[in-house]
Amino acid sequence: MRDEYASSEKGFRVEALIADVLPEVLAHQDADRFFAWMREHMAQYLSGEMHAQATPEMVRGLAFGFGRALWNALPLPRNRFRPEPIPEPGRNERCPCGSGLKYKQCCRRMPTLPLETEDLWPILLDAMSEEQREAALRGGALPRRALIALAQKRLEAGKIKAAVKLVEPLFMPRPTVHDEPMGIGFDLLCDAYGELGWHKKKAALIDGVIEHSPRSPLRSDAWQRRCLMAMDRHDLDEAREAFKAAQRDDPEAPMIPILEVELLLSEHQPGKARERAGFHVRKFRRLGYPEDEPPLSFLVNMARDPLAGVADLALEQVGEAGRGLLDWLGTVVGRALPEYRVAGIEELPEEEDDLVERLMQMGIERTEAERAVAEMPEPPAEEEDEPDFSPPEPLSLLLGPETLAVTERAWHDCFPLGKPFSIGNEPFADTDVWNPSEERRWTAFLGKHPECFDSLDILDDLASAAMQHPQSGLPALDQAMLQPVLERVRAIVTHAVGEHGDVRLAWIESRNRPALRSLVRLASFQREARPQEAGALAAQVLELNPHDNHGFRCVVINDLLANGEHQRALEIAEDYPDDIMVDVLYGRALALFGLGKKTEATRLLREAVEERPKVADYLIRKSPRQPKLSTFGVTPGGDDEAWLYREEMRDVWAKTPEAMDWLRAECNRWRRRVGKNARQAPKP
Repeated sequence: MRDEYASSEKGFRVEALIADVLPEVLAHQDADRFFAWMREHMAQYLSGEMHAQATPEMVRGLAFGFGRALWNALPLPRNRFRPEPIPEPGRNERCPCGSGLKYKQCCRRMPTLPLETEDLWPILLDAMSEEQREAALRGGALPRRALIALAQKRLEAGKIKAAVKLVEPLFMPRPTVHDEPMGIGFDLLCDAYGELGWHKKKAALIDGVIEHSPRSPLRSDAWQRRCLMAMDRHDLDEAREAFKAAQRDDPEAPMIPILEVELLLSEHQPGKARERAGFHVRKFRRLGYPEDEPPLSFLVNMARDPLAGVADLALEQVGEAGRGLLDWLGTVVGRALPEYRVAGIEELPEEEDDLVERLMQMGIERTEAERAVAEMPEPPAEEEDEPDFSPPEPLSLLLGPETLAVTERAWHDCFPLGKPFSIGNEPFADTDVWNPSEERRWTAFLGKHPECFDSLDILDDLASAAMQHPQSGLPALDQAMLQPVLERVRAIVTHAVGEHGDVRLAWIESRNRPALRSLVRLASFQREARPQEAGALAAQVLELNPHDNHGFRCVVINDLLANGEHQRALEIAEDYPDDIMVDVLYGRALALFGLGKKTEATRLLREAVEERPKVADYLIRKSPRQPKLSTFGVTPGGDDEAWLYREEMRDVWAKTPEAMDWLRAECNRWRRRVGKNARQAPKP
């Protein structure tokens, strides 16, 4: 209903009256019975000062005046959903209100309310029977606003495809109007596509609105959607460009300030997010926005604590799952660091080497681990002349305070998740760690044991839980829930190994995995927003675990080459002489080339091109088409592997003087040789 109509409600409950009278109208569709109802019931819809001052004459006048405006706007089913307006009485005719006066002396002086048929359709749909709604649809009687309102009702009722069927034609092949109702329809259609998993259709809809619409609130909505999608992919450059476009198209859109704050949080700028939220709060207050309504209520929380504000909103959407963990973290973050010590495996008493516990650390569930140990055959007796075997380098462990061992055993009895298997990030178990009953159990344990924040083992489990949260991936929630856990692990490890020089925490030793896995997770978490810090952490992990089960040598080598540190990149690459990962193969050659050792560099580049020719091909092409990428891994020697290396390193190759010409020449040489061999091959 239009704003000027809604604002006339002071002292007169207009919308309540309309909602009550429409079922009566639709039941009989008779003007006389309608006006009789209005005269009988009008007084009960007056309130406040209007009710106190109302006289019988005034009530009769309102019943006729407002009733006539309403009747004249109502689309009647029996009239093919068109109104049957009652003409205004003549000046000297008896007034229809029943006063006995002439019309010019009575209700002609009553103010009229601006009712239009389109305004009434959304309310009318609530009052209609399903049969009447279908008749209106078949007859093409519904205007856009009513069509969209009906689609919303069907979406709320779970009839998603039916909602899509109503709204989709408004945008096919392209929208021809770009007003507020179309914006509502656009949001509805995007949400419906998302519910159905039709992500390509959703992306095509957004692209179509952006491409074919003029500057308008509708196009701004599409840019806002693109911004959110880019943030979900952690593509912050695209998100920032989409945000700027949305802001240009509709600077006053209420969602723009919220989007700006969320984008700043995605960029790990909570201070700037708080500052901008405060600016928008002052602006919305000047404009008279209610304090308890969005966007102002949201921005007030953001100005106070942006991370907590977005996290609170995220938790509300999932029934407060995660609230206990967040509250607990708020009580323990300031704890002093525990004293872990570095110990060699040979220092451990034999009884400490619990094989079941070690198997559990490797991601095997307790029952399976116990069964495997029980079925394990007795080791053969050692022969006297058997030579001693010493590992090539000593294996170290980080051992926490002895009091933590009791807490950790009790924790594993109540926490439902096991450890991830191998280098995976998530446990295989189907248990829902955020099931309310499970969550209450383990968060209650945390509440009784603040020392859990001192245990590398328990912190590893809390990180697994945070990564399985239904809102995991939302930057603000990850910063509030996951980051403090991972940062605590880094602080404990750095403090413990800082005074010991070279410490090797080999991944092969399962008891080192909680610490290493958390550092790996933290480096991955920081990669988008703080790449330099993530690179330094990757180097730390590589130093702690030179066997590099997680492939961090690739990250470190690429970062060093990007910074022009060719000698250091070469030293790391040479630690893995038989490595066939493309970052090492091509990185070693580029490092030598950057150092001016072209002969040796060319020999290694030829080996790299021979081993992974597609990488060279993708690097030298100006605009190759992106191949299909899989979420399940990378194909060695495939187009996806070549594309990902190009995305990561082409700029570095291009900025290294003469490197691209050198690469192109070697790639062409390889092609000629392959072509010659093919021509000389015997024909079948």
